[in-house]
Amino acid sequence: MTIISTSTYSGNNAEALDNTRIAESLWREHGAVDVRYGTIHAGNNVGDVFFSVDFPDWEIYGKAQAAMADNVEYKALNSKIREEGSYVSSRTLTVGFT
Repeated sequence: MTIISTSTYSGNNAEALDNTRIAESLWREHGAVDVRYGTIHAGNNVGDVFFSVDFPDWEIYGKAQAAMADNVEYKALNSKIREEGSYVSSRTLTVGFT
């Protein structure tokens, strides 16, 4: 069962898109099997940036969350994102059965 964590960032979207490229490598180091990001082109969040991370199961998702909570580089990236004026405007967790 796939676990997909998706966040939407509002605010300084040009910087947010650049920061997602850095975050991608950090999440992959901790078990993410796929990472997608880009700019939203329709609906209420036009122009915002989405960042979606896929994990193969709950166990790896949990381990990745725990590892990232203690990751100095990830903490610094989150601080940088806030300083640049971006913020998480929404977050969803999807469970896929295949």
